[in-house]
Amino acid sequence: MKKIVLIMLINSYCFGACAIKLCHSSQVQNTVNQILNILQNQTTCDDTVIQVRQADIPLVITQPGVYCLAEDISLTTSNAITIPAMTIGANKVVIDLNNKTILGSGGDRGIQIIPTLFTLLPMALEIKNGTIAGMREQGIFVVGIAQLLIDNVTLYANGGGGSDLVRGNVTMDTIFNPLIRNSQFYFAGTGALGMSLTNCANLLVDNCVFDANNTEGLLITGGVAFNSGVIRNCVASSNGTNGFQADSGERLIYENCSSEANGASGFNLGDTSLTVLDCQAVTNSVDGFVISSANSFIRNNTATSNVGTGFSISGTDNRVYSNFANDNGTNFSGITNIVLSPLATDAINFTANIEE
Repeated sequence: MKKIVLIMLINSYCFGACAIKLCHSSQVQNTVNQILNILQNQTTCDDTVIQVRQADIPLVITQPGVYCLAEDISLTTSNAITIPAMTIGANKVVIDLNNKTILGSGGDRGIQIIPTLFTLLPMALEIKNGTIAGMREQGIFVVGIAQLLIDNVTLYANGGGGSDLVRGNVTMDTIFNPLIRNSQFYFAGTGALGMSLTNCANLLVDNCVFDANNTEGLLITGGVAFNSGVIRNCVASSNGTNGFQADSGERLIYENCSSEANGASGFNLGDTSLTVLDCQAVTNSVDGFVISSANSFIRNNTATSNVGTGFSISGTDNRVYSNFANDNGTNFSGITNIVLSPLATDAINFTANIEE
């Protein structure tokens, strides 16, 4: 039997909130286009670019250009412990992995970008088309840059043996305009996660998979002024803790994402002015959606067969409607605290959440 959980809304809020979210999403897409335009004149792997071979490792890059792996790279025990395979400190650098692999064999980091090591602020950097695996700390480690594209990269089994506080397949901190797309983040080692984004502004994570990592699949944390952007068309499955987790931030949008069979909750989100739209949480070990935020917009999502609560909502001035919950331990929790628009007398229409 279907049970209707009534949620009253204000038409003007819906129109206003939708316009704000769509405007922000459009701004992110414009940023993506700018990044791609900056990089569009870079070539692909051929004999005219800089070929990178095993003998060149460790490689420190201080000049713009396209650096292409000519062969698989393995960090040996003689140079692996404290030296990344590649360190970037220049503008307009493309690392084309050329369908090759950088294998850690217990190495430190695959690719490292730390601008404080250099006099230049790295901008317009691209890493694409290959695999980075088996690093002790991170597969890719990035701090303090603008305009980064990671495209069609597989990262697995990184972060399992290091000492950094945050370890995993990818760790980023203080990044403006990062674009991560068409990539996979698998099997991060003991105490490690799929991808960590801290203080990232205007980010776009698109068409990515976070699977079987030891802790979180995708973790977003840091200052409220940062962490704006869009996560869309992504899957988090079989991770040790939460599939998608956001500890802080503002104006994050999760769209058409799925989180399944994770060791904790599917979505555990605590930022401000959050949007969760057309997402699914299925068979997670704790809750489907945990939303502890304010001024958020939760619409057209589905929670099915989660052990705990399908939708666990707290905070103030959230709009939660047109969601579906089925066969969870508890389908909806906390919604009665936020069902009304600021004043009940202002509500001129309503929609509903449905459970069965």
